[in-house]
Amino acid sequence: MIERIANVHRIDCGLPLPVLDSVSIPGVPKRMPAAMHGVEVEDGMVVIDPLNLPYEETHQLEAIGRPTSILITSLNHDRDALDYRRRYGARIWAHRDLADYFDFKLDATFGDGEIVPGGLQAICMPGTFRGETIFLDSCEGGSLIVGDAIFNVDLDTYGLAGQALRTIGWPHRLSTMPRFLMRDEERAMKSYEHLLSHDFARILMTHGTPVVDDARGVLQTMLAQSEPLTPFFMRRAMAKVSSSFWEAMP
Repeated sequence: MIERIANVHRIDCGLPLPVLDSVSIPGVPKRMPAAMHGVEVEDGMVVIDPLNLPYEETHQLEAIGRPTSILITSLNHDRDALDYRRRYGARIWAHRDLADYFDFKLDATFGDGEIVPGGLQAICMPGTFRGETIFLDSCEGGSLIVGDAIFNVDLDTYGLAGQALRTIGWPHRLSTMPRFLMRDEERAMKSYEHLLSHDFARILMTHGTPVVDDARGVLQTMLAQSEPLTPFFMRRAMAKVSSSFWEAMP
């Protein structure tokens, strides 16, 4: 489904949830939220974290604007960027720290604070993942377009599988990325605090329900209620247990 939220088009694709993709439990969803986003430009559309879409949704997207640029938010969100380059000739952008990370060559890179296609401002998130970036669309009060830096998934919806994910520290409801996966947790939390220096009314995240009302205030409250830093030995143990789940989350 493609919906427009302020100036941003949100395409909710979903992806199989590990464990539940091979079983069927009445009342429990089999897919985890996973969205891509798009911003119209004069010559087409800028797509953030692209996923290949079914035939009908592909034509809906093209009717809005053919992809001309691809923005990647995260080291594991290149997703189907190469398909979009082959199909549309779209140029692929990512943070300069990821210039040599992917098995393909980027067309362009950006740094913190720079303006990228679509008039979006790149806000880098040091301490989280290498090259993790949030894009700020300043139209209509401002929208943060987020990859893996912020989640908003109600894991209780997924029954025992959700409880298992919560046990190993998976993000529940509005939260930062898993603390135990941050490269530098203390520095990462400062990056989240720095987000509050920007003006925005909405948070549109890949994984979870968008926050469309007083998002800055909601984020500020969430950060104020954050737990203390995770001891190093716990971070390493939790990261090891969780790795198979994380690798399945594009």
